[in-house]
Amino acid sequence: MLFRKKGVFLAICLFTSLLAFGLIAFGSRNTNGASEDAEFRHQVRNAIAEIGFPSATDPGTIETVTGNLSHFMSYRAGVLVSDANEGRLSSAEQLGMTRGKRISRADLAEILTDLASVKLRDLTDGQKSHVVESLRGFDDPNLPGSFRQGRDYVSLRASGKGRMTVEAFSARLDSVRGENAESKLVRSLIRNSIALEIGQICDVLYDASPDLFGGTKCDMTALQALLVSYAVITDDPLAGNQADLNSKMLKIRGGIEEKFGVDYPDPQGHTAYGPNGYIFSSPADLLLDGTSIKSLISKIEEKLN
Repeated sequence: MLFRKKGVFLAICLFTSLLAFGLIAFGSRNTNGASEDAEFRHQVRNAIAEIGFPSATDPGTIETVTGNLSHFMSYRAGVLVSDANEGRLSSAEQLGMTRGKRISRADLAEILTDLASVKLRDLTDGQKSHVVESLRGFDDPNLPGSFRQGRDYVSLRASGKGRMTVEAFSARLDSVRGENAESKLVRSLIRNSIALEIGQICDVLYDASPDLFGGTKCDMTALQALLVSYAVITDDPLAGNQADLNSKMLKIRGGIEEKFGVDYPDPQGHTAYGPNGYIFSSPADLLLDGTSIKSLISKIEEKLN
């Protein structure tokens, strides 16, 4: 028997970042209350504006926006896109625009399911250790003892959903890696869970900027598909530009110090998301390494041909 809880499969489905335990229970990423919702939408628009998705097929513009997206993922989660992969991504973006084709939610769910299944199948002991360590949360030599005790647990979402002991998570991960990752049952649960997460992210983006997807609810260009994939993997809510995010991390530090009366590490030098993320730590680098990004772009391009 694999797992009793569907949410555990969700975590594995996103294992590429292993972030998504309990997504069905987690629900929408939106904040509560009309004023908070309005502010959240404003923050999402700030993030979108920082990338500046192109509306024309001009190669120069597409190349610039590709660089913007690369920088966006780098400063937020340490995700690095090589020059070669930026070139591939720009070509895929131009291909889709020229052909008038986009990536549907279902297309992207299929692509990410393929990538997640391969990652789980080939997961080494060293990679497993990295996954577990990342999901234990932010660490620093000056982390207060009370917060260090929290690292005896892993959390699979930034909201704290899917919290369990390191030992329990390690055992559950072992039960679905290797050959088990390729079973029809696991693959089906992986795909369904990823599709739910993609839908939530698309809803957030559409709610903030209804024109983003070219008049559709979530038919994505190549660049947009990579952004949504990044958000699935890192649990980045895509709210705020670089200045907004830096301010948020400083507020988190200030709030902790005021509430608990401890000295908390400075966010300077840390990313908000990704491995050892200040806001949420995840093993995003296992999916979004150079080889994986190349494969992701190639699969996107296949769908656009």
